[in-house]
Amino acid sequence: MKDFIHFVLVPLTGVGYDSALRRDSTWYARRVEIFKRYTWRSLRNQTSKDFILWIILRPEERDHPATRVLEEYLGEERLRYVLTFDGLPYFDDKFDTRYMPTIKNYLRNIRQSIRARNCKGFFESLRLSPNKNKTLEERLARSLESLTREKYPWVLLTRIDSDDLFHRDALATIQRREKFQGAYTMRNGFVYNTDMDELASWEPETNPPFHTIMFPADTFFDAKSHLAYYKDFASHEDIPRVFASVGLPDGLYCVTVRNPREHLSTVWNHPFRGAAIIDEAKKKEIMENFGLN
Repeated sequence: MKDFIHFVLVPLTGVGYDSALRRDSTWYARRVEIFKRYTWRSLRNQTSKDFILWIILRPEERDHPATRVLEEYLGEERLRYVLTFDGLPYFDDKFDTRYMPTIKNYLRNIRQSIRARNCKGFFESLRLSPNKNKTLEERLARSLESLTREKYPWVLLTRIDSDDLFHRDALATIQRREKFQGAYTMRNGFVYNTDMDELASWEPETNPPFHTIMFPADTFFDAKSHLAYYKDFASHEDIPRVFASVGLPDGLYCVTVRNPREHLSTVWNHPFRGAAIIDEAKKKEIMENFGLN
C-alpha cells in the first residue's frame, strides 16, 4: 500500500549570486533547453512515473518567454509538475556567514567568473545580491502552498540539478525502500562530456548533490518545522552528517559537463572523474539507461 508522495526537486534558477556568472535572460533560456535535453529526458525515462516534478525559479522568471516554453513542453508530457517562483526552498551555502565557507565561496565564484570572462559581473553581484537565507522561511511557506497536499504519511524529496540525469530505475529504487526520518544518498555515478561524447565514472570525495530526504508529512508542509528538520544543513555535502543516512547502489546518477562558459559548476578535467568507459556496447547501454538514446 502506498504511503508517500514523491517530489523531485530541480533548482533551475536562484542558486547563489544571481547576476554573477551571466545568469541573465539569455542564460536562463539556454538553461531551459539544457534541462529539456538532459534532465527531463532522464525523468521521462523513469520506470516509476509516480512523482511530481518541482522546478525552482525566481520571481523574475514568472513572465519570461522561456518559462512559457517550458510549461508548454512539460504539459505535453502528461507527467505531474509544479513551478514555484520563490527561489531556493533550502539554505543557500553561497550565503553562509561562517568565515571559512565564505572564503571558499568567494574563491570558487571568482574562479568561475574568470572562466566565464565576466569578472565585472561577479563583483557587481556581490554588491547587489542580498543574503537570501534571511527570507528563507517566508519564501518556503509560499512555495509549500503551491504544492499538492495529498494525504500520505511520508513526503520524499529527491534533489537533482537542472543539467544532470538519473538512471531509469533511480526513483523506483528510492520508492521501494523503507521510509524513515532520514535520507538516502547516492555516492558514485557517471560523468558525461556532452561536447565530446565521452563517458567516465564519477567518484566524488564528498557527498554529491543527489539525495532523498524523507519527511513526515506534517513536518514537510509546515515551513518552520520543515526548516527545523534540516537542523544545521548548509550544503548537500552535509547530508550524511545531518541525517541518519543509507547509501543507495552506485551508478544511479550522471553528471553532465559542457563548455565551461555555459556550465560552470563542474569541468571534465576534475579530480572526481574516474576511469573512462571505452567499450562502446557498455557505453551505449549506460547512456540508454539515462535516457540518452
